[in-house]
Amino acid sequence: MKNVFFLVHISTQFRVLVKIAEMLNASGKYHSVMYLDGSVHRLDDAMEYCTGHSLDFLLSPERIPAHENGQDRAGKNLFQKNKTTFPSFFFTKLVSSVLFYRRKIRRFTRILQEQKISLVIIPDDGPENNYAVLVKAAHKLGIKVIVCPFTSMTSEGTALALSGNKSLSTGLLSNRITSVLLPQWKYSLNGRIFLRTPAHAAWAMKLTGIAPPRPWLDNSGHADVIAVDCFLNKKYLQERGIKENRLILTGALYHDVLASGLRNKERKLESLYHRHGINNSKPMVLCALPALSPEDDLSSYNPNLGKGKDLLEEFVKTLTSINSHQVFLSLRPGSKKEDYLFLEKYGACIAEEPVEELIPACRFYVSSFSATIRMAIACGIPVLNYDPLHYNYTFYKGLKGVIHTNTAAGYREYAGRLASDELFYRAAKQEQEQIKEDYGSIDGHAADRLLALTDSYCGI
Repeated sequence: MKNVFFLVHISTQFRVLVKIAEMLNASGKYHSVMYLDGSVHRLDDAMEYCTGHSLDFLLSPERIPAHENGQDRAGKNLFQKNKTTFPSFFFTKLVSSVLFYRRKIRRFTRILQEQKISLVIIPDDGPENNYAVLVKAAHKLGIKVIVCPFTSMTSEGTALALSGNKSLSTGLLSNRITSVLLPQWKYSLNGRIFLRTPAHAAWAMKLTGIAPPRPWLDNSGHADVIAVDCFLNKKYLQERGIKENRLILTGALYHDVLASGLRNKERKLESLYHRHGINNSKPMVLCALPALSPEDDLSSYNPNLGKGKDLLEEFVKTLTSINSHQVFLSLRPGSKKEDYLFLEKYGACIAEEPVEELIPACRFYVSSFSATIRMAIACGIPVLNYDPLHYNYTFYKGLKGVIHTNTAAGYREYAGRLASDELFYRAAKQEQEQIKEDYGSIDGHAADRLLALTDSYCGI
């Protein structure tokens, strides 16, 4: 039996990787070890799940606040004493970061040896967190690394997410110099130029041999192979320089869940309604709520917006005003249901089932630039993408079955038309049907392909 090592940082990654671990364990050929790294997010729920499902796991020995990621604690006091001038500020942080990465490489090398690991599976292969150091440690021991991406993000999406981070701005001298000497680390967006990581981290990764060749391209690090979920993502990565022999089109395990849901749509919908005490037979609208806390202050995104609570209520009240449909809400993994119960007073139901179990049963899907949009497209289901924060991602633009709006008026109009205008709805659905195969392998055999890929890299 081969031991497989999984690295997890956040709850969304855990949901993806734990299913792969359970699938490998069920094959009888593998023993999975989950490494729950709490250096970025708390993973107490993941630990509880592993305990309850007899999955072996290891815990990170330290919890490092996110702002310290990439900085060795041993150098922190030295940094504090030498931050008065640029050279001492930068070089102290650089030395601290090099020490941090080298220490992490040694730690993972030791863990992989102690656990007698034959294969490593990671959810991402970028410059953040511990992916790069784990890949380096694995390769030192001759262990192969497979990336099973937990989400889909373009370079533009990553840049939009990081654009407000002042520590990445080329307004800082060290970042400006680095943008010239290491141009692959810079990105230009809306007239602003910034780095993928602070300058000291970029140079430390280069000096320790763990820097990704294309820092702004997700999963462009040094892992051996990427298990790609769909043709479109394979094409995207290949067009941006990832060699075709590193891109294996397997599909994702959630595709098998979608396939099962589509085959048994009526029965699953009836079961869902029964569990939630719903006695009507209305078609379902599924809304994946945006990644907002009710207490978030949204005025920095849009001066016309207030608290997250107000926007969440707008998302829900618009949909529940459509009496012909039953509204279900899907929360992001890691969200606490009790924080959103106030939304049920408008007539919506908060579903605790994974979103991939819900999407096949819905008539249309409402989201706000979630990666789960690709699940709905793969099922041939129309999508209403509401962007009140004006992110303006272009990834789904141009798809006629994904209807975009960034105004409350547009949201009300399109939600109403998808619910009541049959010609409008059918046109959107037909567009999705024509492209759905590019967004997912909904044939029920993704698990078989992932197992075959694992076997090939473990010599089975």
